[in-house]
Amino acid sequence: MTLSLAAEEVLRDCENALSFLQEETDPSKFRLFWLAAVAGLRSVGHVLDKVDSLEQPKLGAAARAAYSRWKQEPENNQIFWQFIDNERNSLLKEGEPAVYPVPHRLLIDADFVYDGDFDLFAPILKGPYIGEDCRDVLGLAVSWWKEQINAIKREAQI
Repeated sequence: MTLSLAAEEVLRDCENALSFLQEETDPSKFRLFWLAAVAGLRSVGHVLDKVDSLEQPKLGAAARAAYSRWKQEPENNQIFWQFIDNERNSLLKEGEPAVYPVPHRLLIDADFVYDGDFDLFAPILKGPYIGEDCRDVLGLAVSWWKEQINAIKREAQI
């Protein structure tokens, strides 16, 4: 039987938020689900480090080693540094998501301006994922975390 981690539960919450975002047409609800997904994505690593690692010391060592690799190879982990971490900082520390629909203030400063139905296409408005639908990028981030967690679990032999 494979050990289920608290970080994996947080990641399932992110998948649920993504599912809601796929169907949402109300801008206020969309923003709320986006906030939940982005906060959850960054929380995965923190929960892995602060909760799961305490219960499984070998997992903690593997997680710390993985984080060191991500820092040494940012180009191979762009989704973490340029989306998961950056969007969390932009949204939670500055109150500005990099996705449409967004407050008017960002639309003025955005690298990419989109005027259309966000329920069909909700683009990232700045950064390396500019012009990509935010739900696609969120899906990439969820997949990246799944791969990382599985690799960490293999390394820890749990």
